[in-house]
Amino acid sequence: MKKLLAVTTTALMLSGALYADSNFYGKVALGYEDANNITNSNYNIDAGTGVNTMMAIGYRYKDFAIEGEYSHSKVNYNNKNLNYKNDITVNSYIVNALYYIDLKSVVTPYLGVGIGTSAYDDGISTDNVRTYEGTAGIAIAMNKSLDITAEYKYRKFDVKGIGTNADPDTSTNSYMLGLLYKF
Repeated sequence: MKKLLAVTTTALMLSGALYADSNFYGKVALGYEDANNITNSNYNIDAGTGVNTMMAIGYRYKDFAIEGEYSHSKVNYNNKNLNYKNDITVNSYIVNALYYIDLKSVVTPYLGVGIGTSAYDDGISTDNVRTYEGTAGIAIAMNKSLDITAEYKYRKFDVKGIGTNADPDTSTNSYMLGLLYKF
C-alpha cells in the first residue's frame, strides 16, 4: 500500500511539473446550426436549424495547432418526397489543423481545416460518411489559461447518393460560442 501511494504521489508531482507550461488545451462550445436544403431530381428536402455541441482536445505550438474534435448536432428536416418530418442527428469525429494569427493583443483570429467521419441517423436510415470542415474564429484571452471563442464552421458531408446515384449537396453552417482552457 505504501509503495502504491509513493508511486501515485510521484507520478502526480511529475505530471504537474511536466504540464505546468503545457501547450495542450481543451475546448467546449455550443452553437446554432443551419443545414442546407437538398434539392435535385431525387430529393426535395427542406433542412432546418438545430443545436450543435462540440468538445475538442488539442496541442498548440506557436501559431499552429492540431486538435481532435467531437460534435453532436440535431437538425430538423422535412423530406417532401416521403412526406416525412423528423430530426437528423449527426455525431462527427474530426481532426483539425489550425493557424492562429498573432495580433499581439487579447484577440487572436484563427483559421482551420479538418477531415473526419460523421455518423448520421435521420429516423429512416443510418450511415457513416466522410466529413470535411472549414473553421474561422477568434479567441479572446480572459487570462493566461482561459479564452472565450467564437467560431464559424462550414461542414461538408461526402454523401454519394443516399440510396440513389445522386450526389446531393449536404452541408451545414454552424455558429459556435465556447471556452478554451489551456492546461
